[in-house]
Formats: sequence, C-alpha cells, structure tokens
Amino acid sequence: MGMLYRRKKRDLATSTLVEHGPWWLKYYRDGRPFYESTGTLDKSQARRIIREREGEVAKGEHQGPLVRRTRFEDLATLIRQDYAMNERKSSRRLNDYITHL
Repeated sequence: MGMLYRRKKRDLATSTLVEHGPWWLKYYRDGRPFYESTGTLDKSQARRIIREREGEVAKGEHQGPLVRRTRFEDLATLIRQDYAMNERKSSRRLNDYITHL
C-alpha cells in the first residue's frame, strides 16, 4: 500500500508548515520504499498514478523511477548518429568532446 503526500516548508511570516508543490508517491516493492513525484497538483490524478504504480508492482512489471530517466550514454549515441547523418565537419572532434564530458 502506498501513500500520497506533499512536501512542506515553513512560512517565514507565520512560522507554520505549509504544503507546496506537486503530490509525491511513496510505495514499496520487496520491502524497499520508492519515492516519485507525480508532477501534478491534482490529488485525484495523483491517486490514479499511485494505483498504476501499485498495479505494476503487483504484476511484477515495476522497473522503478530510475529506468525512465535519460542516461548520458543514450544522449552520446544520439548525437553521434546525428553527426553521421548530417555529415557535420566537426564529427572528427566529437569523441574528444564526449570524452571531456
């Protein structure tokens, strides 16, 4: 079972805690907690997202939030392909640029 929450920060004028930002998810897989932002301010849409994640966990299809992120290696491959397709003159120096990064 997961939970929804919003992060809190202290209001400088009144010194009270105020919820702000999008809704966040906390759910478990194999006893390990996963935290993920829903990216929405709508609580009903956030509930829908957490039900989807819990369904993925129950089916064994859950891969975690890190899988959805773009990796540097993927971007380097894409830029190499772009340079090759467009026959850019600086393609000879591209490996030096990527190695530097």
